[in-house]
Amino acid sequence: MGLFDKFKKNNVKSIYKKCDGLIEQKEYEKALKCLDKALELNPKYVNVWNNKAVVLEELGKHEEELNCYEKSLELNPKDADVWHNKGVTLYELERYEEALEAYNNALNLDKRNLRVLNNRSVILRKIGRYEEALKCLNEVLGMEPNKIEALGNKGITLNKLGRFQESLNCFNKLLKLNPNDKTGWHNKGLALKKLGKPEEALKCFDKALELDPEYEIAFKGKKEILEGKIE
Repeated sequence: MGLFDKFKKNNVKSIYKKCDGLIEQKEYEKALKCLDKALELNPKYVNVWNNKAVVLEELGKHEEELNCYEKSLELNPKDADVWHNKGVTLYELERYEEALEAYNNALNLDKRNLRVLNNRSVILRKIGRYEEALKCLNEVLGMEPNKIEALGNKGITLNKLGRFQESLNCFNKLLKLNPNDKTGWHNKGLALKKLGKPEEALKCFDKALELDPEYEIAFKGKKEILEGKIE
């Protein structure tokens, strides 16, 4: 390495450190310029591509964010976290089949990644593959039985499968772990409504609205019961 190359490398590290500070301060536009400068000096600096993706996410620029993850994966295709993050971005862009492929790639590298398994279940549910979604969630809960996010997703998936009592059981467990989960109360209300228990469902919707008076879907659920719209 020549003297100039050594200086250039140190300069990139200095710029990268400055970028981190700007991100912490939420100075995203300034951070973006800083990251672009670092990439001008070293376009193969993987961490810079990943940080640029984070900044672009904060700015709501998902297509550009996706491009950063693709650049990162060209440099290091064996990073499960980056595959996961790419999947999240594709989900935001409603490119569900591509998101599923990204999650599959992440799991090929890290089969016990709970975050990826949980998010993969969301995609599978979104595209109507409920049994596969349920399998993912059972894997997650087999490793971490009290994982609230997975319990919620399992309850929703069971509801989609028409298994309302099992769905209710999931939300009961979730609410024991976190009684202030407004989404859990709303979804418990939906399960009770499907089970033909409108009065109990109404109490759940009221509890969700107590936690968040502007929670529109809970208000809608309550309104349907009060108007006698029982399925």
